[in-house]
Amino acid sequence: MKSKLESILYTLYPFALVFFAFSIPISYRISIYALGFLALIGILLIIYTHNFYHISGNKISIGLIVFWFIHLLSLFYTDNIKYGLSDISQKISMLVIPLTLFSNLVDDKLIIKIKKAFVLSLFFSSIYFIIRALSLSLVITPVGLFFRPNPVGLPWENYFFYDLFVRPHHPTYYSMYLVLGITFLLGDIRKKTVFKSRWQIYLITLYFIGIIFLTSSKAGILTVFTVLLVILFWHLKSKGKLILSSALVVLIISGVFVATRNNRFSATITYLKDYTSQTEANDNDLAKKDLTRLEIWKSVPKVFSGVDLISGVGTGDVKARLKEAYLANNAVYAFNEELNTHNQFLQTLVGIGLIGFIVLISILLFSFYLAIRDKDMVLTSFIILIFINFMFEAVLERVFGVLFFSFFLIFLVNKFRSKV
Repeated sequence: MKSKLESILYTLYPFALVFFAFSIPISYRISIYALGFLALIGILLIIYTHNFYHISGNKISIGLIVFWFIHLLSLFYTDNIKYGLSDISQKISMLVIPLTLFSNLVDDKLIIKIKKAFVLSLFFSSIYFIIRALSLSLVITPVGLFFRPNPVGLPWENYFFYDLFVRPHHPTYYSMYLVLGITFLLGDIRKKTVFKSRWQIYLITLYFIGIIFLTSSKAGILTVFTVLLVILFWHLKSKGKLILSSALVVLIISGVFVATRNNRFSATITYLKDYTSQTEANDNDLAKKDLTRLEIWKSVPKVFSGVDLISGVGTGDVKARLKEAYLANNAVYAFNEELNTHNQFLQTLVGIGLIGFIVLISILLFSFYLAIRDKDMVLTSFIILIFINFMFEAVLERVFGVLFFSFFLIFLVNKFRSKV
């Protein structure tokens, strides 16, 4: 028989999950408090139920926990313990979230509520960004009301684009949230459990695509285009080759047209063409053209000079070793700004070596296998989303990246089934 406290915990648990999902697009600071609330309930439930099967029966949960512990163990061979402790504390949700997601406490109705909470949070937060940008752009003078979206003294900036638009979020991360929101909407279009009307789904999807355009995240634009191709193929593959081919051609043409209308995206394509035709690249020019990543990636092999590739340099020494490599490769801008690798796979390889790299790749590949095996379009799209963004950002070097990745990976992989 359940005690009164245990009954309260079971009542609060669904609310805690929904609140955590809702908090992610709002603010990572709120998400941390939401995770703390969820963790408290989860730990108390473990104490009462003595049940660890939601972990032992889930290979992805085990994988995330192992991945975190590899970072922890790397402190034994790292020099900068303080930086290492900061890094593993940022990744603590990889340990906490697997402990707090109970497969037997979440039914289909709660899954729908979690998806709806996330989508609604995206909608409300993006509306706030638009209202804020509009209010900052309207200037009242004695002569009249003027629309000036460019900040004073910063004519190249715009309140409706890139980081000024989505602050305090990073444009790439907020774009990831939006792409997942689109996946939830279109993945549910036949059952219509998140929203009852298909027109609502289509309109909100188009609206989210528009917001991604305003974030001007190049990875975001590439990701939404790729994921839409996957979703379109998934829904139309049974309609015949002619319909499928025609729809894909229309989407590709539309995607190219929209992408080339984004200044940052189209400029990068031009810069890349120039870069490939040059024998030498100027570091300052690369920084101005936002192509510093290319020099960073070329510098990474220099990190492993005299260092064991198997175990990496240790999570505490990543920044110092990267700076040495940047200096050796004459990547001055990356050195001065102390940039990470802007690639999660390389970041993991540098920090915890081939061991950690193999664990991370195994988590993604096994998740992708489950998606294909179960014919799960949403999970397939999520893994593609994560893979693309891992190629251009060290997603797990930021708290909000770890929260987003850990929670939705486990949520989508097992759908709270008893075993994967």
